[in-house]
Amino acid sequence: MRIQNIANRIEALGGACVIDMRRHADGQYIVKLSGKLGEYNVEATNYKSPSESPAEAETSGIAIKPQAGISWTYYRAIEALDLVAKGVM
Repeated sequence: MRIQNIANRIEALGGACVIDMRRHADGQYIVKLSGKLGEYNVEATNYKSPSESPAEAETSGIAIKPQAGISWTYYRAIEALDLVAKGVM
């Protein structure tokens, strides 16, 4: 799934996020999304993106953890954000 699509879904559900980009020495990019949805922290990262554009950066999953928790849970579907927003998680 694309990092930009994850950001759009977080914002549509009332959350907020930031996308940071850094360039590797080999010309590839790290594209990292950090966000907050309700009481949960959300992250998604692509360590070898060919472009700095979040619309092109792919990730295989979304890491979610309760704000007060210490363990991250990894989800492979963007629909996990809907469950977080509903408070099901």
